[in-house]
Amino acid sequence: MAKSLPYHHEAEQSVLGAVFLEPKQIVNVIDQLNHDDFFEQSHVLIYKAMIELQQEGKNIDFASVASKLESTQNLMKAGGRKYLLSLAETVPSA
Repeated sequence: MAKSLPYHHEAEQSVLGAVFLEPKQIVNVIDQLNHDDFFEQSHVLIYKAMIELQQEGKNIDFASVASKLESTQNLMKAGGRKYLLSLAETVPSA
């Protein structure tokens, strides 16, 4: 079944960016979101990499997520290193 609109690009970015800024929060996010909840394929790939790293007991940071994506030949499909770094800038602050 194809995914349909509406979806919120910035909201997806904010979730991923928040995990990059506070990696320990992945345990709370996993309880709330599945990778199928993301609309954009790049975000699905990034979120899956984050979950895999958490399950392996590894740190979730830009380098480890990029490495995980690269090992599965998905780094460019996920937007590349620059896109990963830009996700932290999308997190709203007070």
